Amino acid sequence: IPELAQLIPRLPDPEVQRRFTGSSGTQTLREAMAFYRLVKELANQHRPDGYDGVRDVVEFGCGWGRMIRFFIKDVEPAHLTGIDCLPDVIEICESTNRWATFDCVAPTPPVNLPDEFADLVYAYSVFSHLSEETHLAWIEEFCRVLRPGGLLVATTRGRAYLDVCANLRNQVSIAPHQTGAAKAFVDYDGWVARYERGEYCHDPVGGGKGLSSQFFGETLIPRRYAEQVWKQWLPVVDYISDPARCPQDVIVARK
Repeated sequence: IPELAQLIPRLPDPEVQRRFTGSSGTQTLREAMAFYRLVKELANQHRPDGYDGVRDVVEFGCGWGRMIRFFIKDVEPAHLTGIDCLPDVIEICESTNRWATFDCVAPTPPVNLPDEFADLVYAYSVFSHLSEETHLAWIEEFCRVLRPGGLLVATTRGRAYLDVCANLRNQVSIAPHQTGAAKAFVDYDGWVARYERGEYCHDPVGGGKGLSSQFFGETLIPRRYAEQVWKQWLPVVDYISDPARCPQDVIVARK
């Protein structure tokens, strides 16, 4: 509907959508809407002035713009920023969504954002893939970018993902977006032991063009690790491991 296209961001080609999420249309947007609602809930719970006090929002790893579109009803375009390291998805965002600002960034910090710029930074299925060194660099960078009281809400894979990867290896055929997972965590017992000890679990299987194995793969961040290591920059105030609330585990940290 042409009139509707003037009011909301357009969706990219279904193949582009499936490349990142394995689904398209209503299904992939339903998951995005659920995460948007969870972020608002967490902001109300953990920010001193709640979600109503949020003025500037940054999405780290915005992809083709699936998540950020839901924030445009709350946040003015000049205060809503999406960043990603893949130039092609930033081009898609810029061509489909005029209600936010987008920027292509390097896989590692810094980003071209001022100190204490944002009240909220969120990342869906990004810390699910980063190497330990890379993810720590971004934690430090978001500590710089966030205002006092600001939140970082980031998802990661939970313990059950080790079973998902193992099961994929037993299937005759898998979807293209599952290729990395099928290659990851082959030493199942060893990775289970690491996770139970609270160690950072990252298998550098890469993610295709633009997502080098030098920084990208499959990642699980146990609660114990996040609480002990992140606190030098952003103390963890919540850790959610509940598939009914989010398909991935959710780490909430506050400056």
